[in-house]
Amino acid sequence: MQDDVIARAPLNPTHLVIALVGAALIVLGARFAVDALANRSAPEPATAVATAPVAVPSVDERAEAEARAQRQQREQQLIEQDRLLREQKKADALRAREAAAAMAAAEADAKETAWRRFFRPAPKCSNPADDATRIDCSNQYLRARERFEKQYAEGKLQ
Repeated sequence: MQDDVIARAPLNPTHLVIALVGAALIVLGARFAVDALANRSAPEPATAVATAPVAVPSVDERAEAEARAQRQQREQQLIEQDRLLREQKKADALRAREAAAAMAAAEADAKETAWRRFFRPAPKCSNPADDATRIDCSNQYLRARERFEKQYAEGKLQ
């Protein structure tokens, strides 16, 4: 009865492929194992150790190496000079900006001093009592400022 069950089971091609691949892997593994054991157990034949002759650089090779080293050193020097030149230019530009700012500040101070010497508001303008006085003082200030700017630009006031 058991034989009937086995005989009646259909053959699955996937199972056959898996079985064949498994068998091939087992055979391949056994082959590698045998090769590894054979290589390990067989003594290697004694061979004379040959040392390679020490390569002595020729005169041309030494000259080329020196020339290459000199070029590299020259390149490094040029790079350093370029870096120093850029830093110098930055420092010069910064000094120029600072000098221009200082000159502008000095000019502004001189102009403000000249303005204070040029214009003295009327005593009634220090504390105006009404709107008419306030307007009159503002007009005086504007006219005086206009005259000052014109004379200052012409160089008449210092």
